Amino acid sequence: MWRLAAIALIVMTAPAWAADWYCDASWGGTESGTEAEPYNTIGEAIAAASNLDTIYAKGGTDYAEAVTFSNLSIAIIGYTTTITDGGQAVIDATGETTGIAANCTTGNTPDMAIELQNLRVENATADGVLCNRTTDTAHAVVRNCVFVDNGDDGFEANHSSFNVTAYGCAFVSNGDYGATGVTRAYRCFSGDNADAGFIMFGIGVYVDCVVVRNAEGFDLRTAGTVVAGCVADNNSSMGFSLVGGSISDCIATNNGGYGYVMVTSAVGLDCVAGAGGLANTSGATSLASGAVYYDGTTVSTDPYVSIYNTDAWSVWDYSIINTSGLYMRAAPVGAGQMDSYDSPGPNDGVAPGGGGTTIIIVED
Repeated sequence: MWRLAAIALIVMTAPAWAADWYCDASWGGTESGTEAEPYNTIGEAIAAASNLDTIYAKGGTDYAEAVTFSNLSIAIIGYTTTITDGGQAVIDATGETTGIAANCTTGNTPDMAIELQNLRVENATADGVLCNRTTDTAHAVVRNCVFVDNGDDGFEANHSSFNVTAYGCAFVSNGDYGATGVTRAYRCFSGDNADAGFIMFGIGVYVDCVVVRNAEGFDLRTAGTVVAGCVADNNSSMGFSLVGGSISDCIATNNGGYGYVMVTSAVGLDCVAGAGGLANTSGATSLASGAVYYDGTTVSTDPYVSIYNTDAWSVWDYSIINTSGLYMRAAPVGAGQMDSYDSPGPNDGVAPGGGGTTIIIVED
C-alpha cells in the first residue's frame, strides 16, 4: 500500500517532457497543434507552448502575423517537408510593427533562452525581430535566418544582457541597421541596409562575416570586441570602426570612407585595405587614441611616423603603422629611399587636413 502511494507520488510530481507543436499557414482543418492537425498561425502554437517546447513552422504559405511572447524559452524552427530538411518558413509582417518580439522582463529562473532557425522575417514597419530585455539576462541563438525589407532594424537586441549568437544569417535591405546587438556572429551577411551592417554597443565577436553596400560596415563601440576573417566592401562610409578590441585577417575595399577606423587602444593584425582600384576613398585607416597596428616586428604610436618594410613584400609589408593612418602602397619605394608628402589625399591613410608625414624605410 505505501509502496503504491510512493510510486503514485513520484509519477504525479515528475516534470513533463518538452513538447513539439506544429504550424502550417495553409492548413484549414481541425487544429490541435500536432503534425497531423497543425495550427495555422505561429501565435496559436506559442499560446499553447511552455518553456523548452519547440514550434515547427511549415513553409510554403507565408505566416501573415506578428509573433509576440514574453518570458518563454522556446525554439521556432522552419521546415518545408520534414522537420530536419532545413527549409524556410516566412513571417510576412506587412502592416505589423515587429515580425517577432521576444520580451524578457523579470523573474526568469533560469534565464530566458530562445532559438530561431530557418525563418525569413520581412516587411515589418519597425524591427524584423526585437529581443527586448528589461531586467533579467536572456539568450538567443539564431541560425540560417533572413531578415529583409523591414522598416527599422533587421534584427535588434536592445540590451547587451540579451546575448545573441547568429550563425549563417542574412540581414538585407532594412530601413536602419542590418543587425543591432548581435553579440556573436559567425558566417553572416549584412548588405544594402540604410545604416551599419552590424552595430554593437557591448562586447561582440564577429567571425567570417561580410558587409556590403551599407551606409557603414561594422560599427563596434566597446573595448574587448574581436573581429576576425571579415570583409567590408563598398559601404558608403567606413568599412570597420572599432573602439578598443582587436581585428585580424580582415579585408576592407571600395568603402567611401576609411577602410578601418580604430580608436581607444584598438589593435589590428594582418588586415588588408584595398589599393588601386579597390582603394577606400579616405584611405586605409584612421588610427587614434592609442590604437596600434602590429606586423610582428614594428609598432609606431607617433602620429606622424609610419614604418614599413621594402623587401619580400606581402600583406604585412603593405601595412604602415601609425596613429594617423595605415598607408597602403600599390608598390614599394626603393630600398633605403625616403618618401614624404605634405598634402594627404585618397588612400594615404591620413585624415584629410592632417600634417605632413615622413615615411621611414626599414630593412629586414
